[in-house]
Amino acid sequence: MATSWESVDVGCPFYRESDGIYIRCEGLAGLTMTIHFSDKQRKAVVMDRYCNCRWEDCPLQKAIAAKYK
Repeated sequence: MATSWESVDVGCPFYRESDGIYIRCEGLAGLTMTIHFSDKQRKAVVMDRYCNCRWEDCPLQKAIAAKYK
């Protein structure tokens, strides 16, 4: 579910929302993971690198996807 304009480019099926300095994703065992960053710039780098473009390469995505195999 997109909750901000930065979410419109997200391709990862496990992404849930982001704002400020966090990204929230589907987690394991019915949980939700929240990843906090030290600043917005670092979060933007991760969003661009993994959530938007190469989400198949994200280590968290690989762990979450394994629960469906």
